[in-house]
Amino acid sequence: MIIESMSKLVRRSGSRIARSCRVSALAASALPLMGLLPASAGPPSQIVEEHLIAQAGLSIGFGMNQAAQFEDTIAGLILGSGCQQSLGNNSTLTTTQGSASYATGPIVVYFDNACQTPYLTDTLEFTGEVFSGLTTLASTGQLLAPNGAILGAMNVAEQLDDVGPSEAIFNLHGTYKAVAGVGEPPVRIGLACTSNSGPPLTFACQEGVAQDFPALKMSLGTIANMTMTLTLAGPRNLAVVVSGPSAKLATGKLGRLSIALTSPTTLGFKGPATIVGSGSTSGASPDFGVIYPAGTAWSFNDAQHATKFSITTAADLTSSGKVTDTATHATLATFEVDKSGTGSITYSDKSKAKITNWTLSD
Repeated sequence: MIIESMSKLVRRSGSRIARSCRVSALAASALPLMGLLPASAGPPSQIVEEHLIAQAGLSIGFGMNQAAQFEDTIAGLILGSGCQQSLGNNSTLTTTQGSASYATGPIVVYFDNACQTPYLTDTLEFTGEVFSGLTTLASTGQLLAPNGAILGAMNVAEQLDDVGPSEAIFNLHGTYKAVAGVGEPPVRIGLACTSNSGPPLTFACQEGVAQDFPALKMSLGTIANMTMTLTLAGPRNLAVVVSGPSAKLATGKLGRLSIALTSPTTLGFKGPATIVGSGSTSGASPDFGVIYPAGTAWSFNDAQHATKFSITTAADLTSSGKVTDTATHATLATFEVDKSGTGSITYSDKSKAKITNWTLSD
């Protein structure tokens, strides 16, 4: 079982499946890497700040979701065919096992515990042997709502390299592009993580998101730091605490801002970027997995501009929250999403926008 494998990983220092990983989103274009530019002289407008804080806060949810999906995929490849318990108690997955060195077929993550209601369907092509030399993973997937409606697409290309003296240490590089629906601008995503061997098991990550907002006539980007610390909270679940300082909030020209790997463990903005803010993350979930349980909560705080994102998950697995002005305590924006991270947000100017799989739409 996947959760049993992860439990052993948390309990045993030096476990054979402890890992260091890098997951990065690389832009499809060949724009030169500009790096992180100095902050602008003035603060962003209030509505732009609301978008940036919402983007940053939601990216934490996406980052934890992707880290769990990565572990599920690797464990699914090892365990083989059949309905398997995913990380966390709110989802399951199925895989199709091929030979030891090659496999192609679906990996499906489900909302339920009986492999009946799909959340993410991936057509995976896997070449190489897990934990032995070079492994590549490529997938084209669809994101689904609990009612079966297609929310959008996720395209992933990953490379897994052994970098340590044994199979205990490896790196993962990838490209991510999410499309929320027909006519929606794609979202460029990056996740760069390094883990220890525990206990406790920690993933020190950077989560990057960059996307166009035509209504604002600009691109917005976030690179947030997040350290996930996993501890055994029961025989079948791992509790996670997330924290991270020094996030970067940026603006750029439409179509010119993306995310790139700038070192083995860090992300940067690709294309001209102006840093307009920073922030810090804190939160926790009683169960690490792709579907967040009741009691999950996290926040993202931009102290420089007195703006804060906060979110909590209810018993029905919907999550709701707000963006607030921490100086006046006024509510600037409110939002609600279902267990797939899909819903809507209303800003202070009464405009509304969709949220799909923990990413904003224009």
